[in-house]
Amino acid sequence: MLKRALKGLIRAVLARMGRQNRTPGRESLLILMYHRILPPDHPELPIIQPGMVVYPETFRMHLRVLKERFEVVHLGDWLTRLASGKPLPKKACAITFDDGWRDNYDYAYPALQAAGLPATIFLVSDKVGTRRTFWPESLARIIWNGGSGHAPAVWNTPEFAWLRQLGVSYPFGAKPATRGELDAIIHACKQFTDAELYQRLASMESRIAAVQTEVKPDILDWDQVNEMTGSGLVRFGSHTRNHVRLSNAIDAQVLLDEIQTSRRVIEAHTHQTADIFCYPNGDYTPQVQRLVQDHYQAACTTKRGWNDTMTDRYQLKRIGLQQDVAFDETSFLARLSGWI
Repeated sequence: MLKRALKGLIRAVLARMGRQNRTPGRESLLILMYHRILPPDHPELPIIQPGMVVYPETFRMHLRVLKERFEVVHLGDWLTRLASGKPLPKKACAITFDDGWRDNYDYAYPALQAAGLPATIFLVSDKVGTRRTFWPESLARIIWNGGSGHAPAVWNTPEFAWLRQLGVSYPFGAKPATRGELDAIIHACKQFTDAELYQRLASMESRIAAVQTEVKPDILDWDQVNEMTGSGLVRFGSHTRNHVRLSNAIDAQVLLDEIQTSRRVIEAHTHQTADIFCYPNGDYTPQVQRLVQDHYQAACTTKRGWNDTMTDRYQLKRIGLQQDVAFDETSFLARLSGWI
């Protein structure tokens, strides 16, 4: 109780005293990072990582607060004005979404329309309009198995046994994994490359009935993308072709293809410029940044903080939002401070 009370006090102080309440001396840009907007009764919420979700009602509150305290701008417009030397707002905010989830259309887009606020969605181009999803969601669905879990014998098969070596607390028994246990498993799996994980997933799916084929597509389709594009409120940037974590383990030609081709695909479908990039999982190397600089106007990271006119355009910082840390106005304002 004391710990909760202390956290509440810290949030209250930051909400009241943070930089989001002051006019900065230098033109500043706060970029917000969202992933999924889903209601609390969504049937798949038990398998979705807590850090990925904000509830629709909470998101609407966020938009109201932003309208009161910031000039909310298209990220691309702010960057273009910076590059051309045009005047910038003293305290601007840009809203971004990573991955291109279908719920961005179902829940976020109507809220943005109602508030009249712009946003940028970073698309994984080769997943748009398909039933393909990301490895964390596929893995969580297999482990969760519709809420039934698996018989203990399944975890001892060669296809599943590697999970026992991750060093997580879930006992891999008949009891279904909790949301927190699934989150810990996903984080532990990041020691493997994306290619290794998809290979392991294919082996696991061959062992059991593939639950994930029974759900609706996770990702936007091009009709939804173009409807949002036509509104003028939503623009699209690149998040690679396949959401590959861009590291030294990736072949140079693959890196170039993931970075360059994704932009071409998005622009071919939307007929609009997609000149802002977002590093998947926040991973990049000097080589990756150089490639991005050759093909994009700017790039977003997962580094926390605010930006100003001196910030490296290819290392733009953002504030990540999730339900657990921005559930009411006080916690949201405290999060915007950049300190928690």
